[in-house]
Amino acid sequence: MSFQKSNKIKLFFIIMDLRIGGAERALLNLIRKLDKNKYEITLFLIRNNIQYNTEISKDFKIITGVEGKGSLYKNFHFLIFKLLKSAFKSDIIIGSLEYWPTFFSVLIAKILRKKTIAWIHTNLVKHLEKQRFYIKYFSKLCYKYTDCTILVSQNSLDSFEKNFVSNKRQLIYNIIDFNLIQSMSDLPLDNSKYRDNNYIIGIGRLEYPKDFETLIRAYANLYSEKICKEKFLIFGDGQDYDKLEKLICELGLLNQVFLMGFDSNVFRYLKHAKLFVMASYFEGLPLVLAEAMFLKVPIMAAYKTKNSPFSEILLNGKCGIVLEEYDEKSLTKKLEEAINLSNMERESYIESGLIRIHEFKEEFILAKWEKIFQELN
Repeated sequence: MSFQKSNKIKLFFIIMDLRIGGAERALLNLIRKLDKNKYEITLFLIRNNIQYNTEISKDFKIITGVEGKGSLYKNFHFLIFKLLKSAFKSDIIIGSLEYWPTFFSVLIAKILRKKTIAWIHTNLVKHLEKQRFYIKYFSKLCYKYTDCTILVSQNSLDSFEKNFVSNKRQLIYNIIDFNLIQSMSDLPLDNSKYRDNNYIIGIGRLEYPKDFETLIRAYANLYSEKICKEKFLIFGDGQDYDKLEKLICELGLLNQVFLMGFDSNVFRYLKHAKLFVMASYFEGLPLVLAEAMFLKVPIMAAYKTKNSPFSEILLNGKCGIVLEEYDEKSLTKKLEEAINLSNMERESYIESGLIRIHEFKEEFILAKWEKIFQELN
């Protein structure tokens, strides 16, 4: 009896976990859209923490590493053994996030003599500024040994090229599953008190580099002057949850600003918001901006430095309000401007945004990924 060898390319993705986040959603979107007749896909979670249960399809394999909050250091040998065993028959190993997923992917790929891809979702140079020495050291080291490094914005690519030695580098925007977003956004809200256009919304992890603190303070300034009456809903979890909760209490905003926590379908709230707001010290290319454009929600995005990825995705303010080098005062002023947009201004931003998101269509992005897979295989 003869057995025919599968012609599928075996892809082995490594990521920290599947907590809420843009990088995690981008990975699931890519895996969901890849042709399973061409690719056999395995996803390895370093930590068994899954919040995106509703977005996981059944046509790929998930393997988990450390349970709960177990130490990576104490479980290092266990992880290496499990990764080696799991990735043994793979063709290409993809470190799907910075730091540990990339470190493990390079190490395992070298031991098993596999091709490897590093996928960077942030401005790595900025992100490394607050990291420990060994993280900086291994980050500088590991990208020398990847066969290809993918970056998700021109800003991140330019910064990476100036500071890191690597082989092939390529800009590929993250895939956005617009059909899924549409179907999820059409579902009814859990709470009927949040009706159309009576709230502004923020979405993201409640921790650095997101800057929800300054956003809340800017909102408080407008509320105290009776300029803003809309509620402020913030979706996401993170290390700063308690800190932000305390700030909201101190500012007397308990009936105005709500920390909504994680919601597996935040799109139904985003769709009905008057305004989407975001402030960050640095980013890669946040998917949520394109998601807001798709759902026809005006955007106000603030970034701590010049030449931001916000300007890149929003076309220097054509598709939404962009503020760079902000502080509390300038953010307050820009938030007031965004809340008081005229109907004509809102429609202009929305129309430009719907044109802009064509560049995030899956067929263009999938073609770039598939070309890389074919070249490395």
